[in-house]
Amino acid sequence: SLTTQGLAVTRFNNADQMDEIIQQNELLMKENDYLSAFLARLEEEEKNLEDDVEESLLSPNQKLIIALFETQQLDKEKEHLQHQLVFTQVKEHALVTAAEQKLALLNRLLFQFQREVLGDQQVSNQFMQTKNGVEQIIHKMPKQVFASAIQNFYEKQISLMKLNIEQFTNQFNIVQQQMQAQAQNRAAAKAKEGGLSQIDFEQLEIENNKLQDKVATRNQEMLRVKLSAGNCMKNLNKIKVDLNQVVDRKRKYDEDVKEKQKKISEIEKNIIKTKKELEQDNKVLQVLRQKEIFAHDGPQGIDYLSLKVMQNTLERAVSDIERKIAIKKREIDNMRIK
Repeated sequence: SLTTQGLAVTRFNNADQMDEIIQQNELLMKENDYLSAFLARLEEEEKNLEDDVEESLLSPNQKLIIALFETQQLDKEKEHLQHQLVFTQVKEHALVTAAEQKLALLNRLLFQFQREVLGDQQVSNQFMQTKNGVEQIIHKMPKQVFASAIQNFYEKQISLMKLNIEQFTNQFNIVQQQMQAQAQNRAAAKAKEGGLSQIDFEQLEIENNKLQDKVATRNQEMLRVKLSAGNCMKNLNKIKVDLNQVVDRKRKYDEDVKEKQKKISEIEKNIIKTKKELEQDNKVLQVLRQKEIFAHDGPQGIDYLSLKVMQNTLERAVSDIERKIAIKKREIDNMRIK
């Protein structure tokens, strides 16, 4: 009975120690998380102070590039925190599972001890209700217990524990090597990423400068185009004014042509009228000459003089009319040439 009670007490003490160890591990993990958050907050505040100091020295484009870079970094940190949260949850689950496995192992060892050492195949557990409402297990103990059986049992369990410890140590070493390799890979990737980020930042800055040069060139071209457009509009307005003047002159020329055509028609009418008068005068002159030639008694002195005066007058009138006709023809020719 004393041996069973001692084993029960040892079992409960181990369980209590396991619970304390799990609680201490949880407290250490929480403190580590709080400390990491505090350090990250301090680092962020220092970085913000440095950014405030350097903010006045940065251009808007550089600020935009830095904001984009910080957004990428925050996304990466968020992803890293999510991975850490999943890892913590998995670790917590593993610790709980390990504790359950250890409790199951203790129960199995206790059962083996009862079966192999105590030698009672009809071992049964009875439960007794205490005053505080807690159930305590009462074991039936055999009348005789052999020391050799206890020694064999402990040696067997110790050898199994050593074997398990060696296997666990080997697995722990393998896992630790894998973790170190992953840490090295992460450090190399982080260094490479930092170099690439710096390269990307410099590349973005170069592209930004190129774009600024292109924008300045485009602005100069636009200014030249605007000046050219202004000159074109000015020339167009001048051409419009000249065109209006040409249209006015054309209208005036058309009016002058119509007026001259009207005058030409009047002159042609006068020429026709004058030609008719000339023909009539020529007929009169011919009649007079015939009368003078065919007069059988000869003309008297007075009639002869009067006829001669009339002849001279008619000849002068004919020459004047011919001269006027020639002048009018020259005027018509000049008008047509113009």
